Amino acid sequence: MSYIPKYFTTKELVHPEWYAMKGDRAIEWIPDIALKALDEIRAAIGAACTINDSRGLKNCGLRWYANNPYSKTSRHLQGLAFDLHFYGQDMEKIWHFLYENAWKFGIAVMEDWQVTGRMINKKWIITWIHVELGGILKEGEKPKVVGA
Repeated sequence: MSYIPKYFTTKELVHPEWYAMKGDRAIEWIPDIALKALDEIRAAIGAACTINDSRGLKNCGLRWYANNPYSKTSRHLQGLAFDLHFYGQDMEKIWHFLYENAWKFGIAVMEDWQVTGRMINKKWIITWIHVELGGILKEGEKPKVVGA
């Protein structure tokens, strides 16, 4: 790893078990292509982005492999998938922006925005945006959308 993210700390990007075991060196398990893409996404959106935090989000970046209740083939285990939270922002608008511009960020896969949310006051609210990074897309190419 040679890229140091501008907008994210290691603790924000890795599961607490990774951090407990490796400290700031845990970021070395995330490919540079993903770290650069996360910074580019954050800069393009122009708003704070949360991945993991001290309020309970811990499986939204590089996941801990031991006792992992999720898919054993998840790109989260490879440091290439991230669940992005832009609190106080129009998440649907951000989802569509990322979908339309996926080729700029190397977003190969996104979860359908109708899956990554919940009903609040009779309105569907997106609570996170799942992206899988490291794709090589042609200009204008859209990512695969899963979970529909």
